[in-house]
Amino acid sequence: MAEQTPPRPGGTGAAGAAGAQGAPGAQGAAGAPGAAAAQTFPPVDPSTFKLIGHNYTTQDLRAKITGQAKYAEDFRAEGMLFAKLMLSPRPHARIASILRKAGPHRVQAALAADVAASAEQWQPSARALVKRLLEFPEEVRDAADRRAPHRMTTYVTETAQAFSGFYRDCKVVGAAEEGGDEDLRIALCEATRRVIAQGLDLLGVTAPDEM
Repeated sequence: MAEQTPPRPGGTGAAGAAGAQGAPGAQGAAGAPGAAAAQTFPPVDPSTFKLIGHNYTTQDLRAKITGQAKYAEDFRAEGMLFAKLMLSPRPHARIASILRKAGPHRVQAALAADVAASAEQWQPSARALVKRLLEFPEEVRDAADRRAPHRMTTYVTETAQAFSGFYRDCKVVGAAEEGGDEDLRIALCEATRRVIAQGLDLLGVTAPDEM
């Protein structure tokens, strides 16, 4: 029987390759401390699915449709206070920054312009913003009648989001460069700023001009 010499660390051959540090490929994975083999799972027969791919009725669907479902904001208790985490008043500061860029005289001229005769091609996001602004008086009355100040928080947040969509789609300062009406867009910015400021004031939040 031929004498076998024990492999030396770092030697050649299969043993050396398996023990070498930093070797690439499968050897590195096989030699890594604590390495576990990947687990595979057999495919599942779709015919055994109970919900996926099937129409079904959730247990709370009828209550939600009929208005019988109760949410946290629907419960009242004596002396109960409301609190809700709202977005930063930064949107007001953002609009104020846009108006500062236009300049006070330009803003006054835009507010005095006859925007009703504008040939502006209204973007859907601009229409959505105007719709939100027109809803402000009703939102205030609704929040007061329901004694639900959190509804104003939601309104201010959604109005700020609507403005973000408008500003994304419509250039304000320099609107003529893309065929827009700068007077109308500046006036819309100012109207949004005033509504957000009033909404924040009703909530006891300061509307800063800078952040």
